[in-house]
Amino acid sequence: MIPAIKDAITYWSAGLRGEPAKRYARVIGYGALGKSAKSALKHLEDSRFYPDTFWDAAAEQHSEIDGKPVSPPDFESLTDDDLVVILPKSEAAKHEIMMFFKANSIKNYLFVQNIKLKPRDFFPELYENCRFNP
Repeated sequence: MIPAIKDAITYWSAGLRGEPAKRYARVIGYGALGKSAKSALKHLEDSRFYPDTFWDAAAEQHSEIDGKPVSPPDFESLTDDDLVVILPKSEAAKHEIMMFFKANSIKNYLFVQNIKLKPRDFFPELYENCRFNP
């Protein structure tokens, strides 16, 4: 899939508004060690929403994903140029995170479970005749 198309569909399906071409200084995967994180991260591969930084409250010294360390959340370090991709699917976790973000004026975030649309749903012609040569 063409990365720009995947980014646009992901951006739109997540309900984000504003400039879809915005590049973030950091894309942070929050809840990276959770049960649903592995499949969520796979869905975000090759898009600009794939995290380059990983946070999890349960992070230990040697926790890592894709060779990058997973550290405890550091909300104090967030800037307007960062995007937090929230990986947990639990409604309780989602509510707690939303309340915290609203109370602390954190605006750039998306819940990965809001991304329900797949590019192949919109561009089947890009997938129908795909063949991979060994």
